[in-house]
Amino acid sequence: MQAVIIAGGKGTRLAPLTHRSPKPMLPLLDRPFLCWMVDRCRDAGITDILMNVQYQAAQIQDFFGDGSAFGVQIRYVLESTPLDTAGAMKLAEPYYTGEPLIVFNADILTDLDLKALIKTHLETNADATLTLTRVEDPTAFGLVELKNDLNAADGWPAQAKPIKAFREKPTAQEAAQLGIDTVNAGTYILNPNVFADYPAD
Repeated sequence: MQAVIIAGGKGTRLAPLTHRSPKPMLPLLDRPFLCWMVDRCRDAGITDILMNVQYQAAQIQDFFGDGSAFGVQIRYVLESTPLDTAGAMKLAEPYYTGEPLIVFNADILTDLDLKALIKTHLETNADATLTLTRVEDPTAFGLVELKNDLNAADGWPAQAKPIKAFREKPTAQEAAQLGIDTVNAGTYILNPNVFADYPAD
C-alpha cells in the first residue's frame, strides 16, 4: 500500500504563523506536524509515501529529503499552481503502483487506527473507503449520509456502511430534519483506478 499526503496548502487561517512556514511544518510538541504523519504511516507498515507539495515546498523537501532518515521512501509531487484534492491525486498518478492508496490531508490530527482502516477496506472490496467522524454542530461541514438499513447478512463489517449521499453544508433546520452528524474526517483509502477517468490538469 502507498500513502499520499496532501501537503500543498497555504494555511491562510493560521497566518501569520504560516507566512514563513507551510502549515504541515508548524511544530506539534517537539517536531513538525508532518513528522507525526510520516511516523504513523511507517508504524502501520506503509513506507512508500508520495507527498504533494506546493506552498514553500522547499522547506518540506529539505527537511525530509528522500525519507530514509525516517525509515520510509518519500517522493514529491510538486504543484505549480494549487490544485484541489482530486487534482493533487491525479498529478501523483504516474507514481502509483496499482496498490490501494491511503490518503491524508496534512492538517488532520487523529489517532485513527490505520491498520483497522486498511483491513476494513480490503474486507469490503470497496474502491473508496472514507473515514467519518461525528460532530456536534454539522452546519459547518458537508454531511455524509450512510445506508443504515444494513446488517451482517449484507456482507458489511459492523464498522463499515455504504454511503447513501453527500450533502452540502446544511442550515441548522436542515441538519435537524436530516438527523445526520457524520462528516468527512480527512483520511481515505482509494484504489487508483478511481482516477482513470479524471481529466489531467
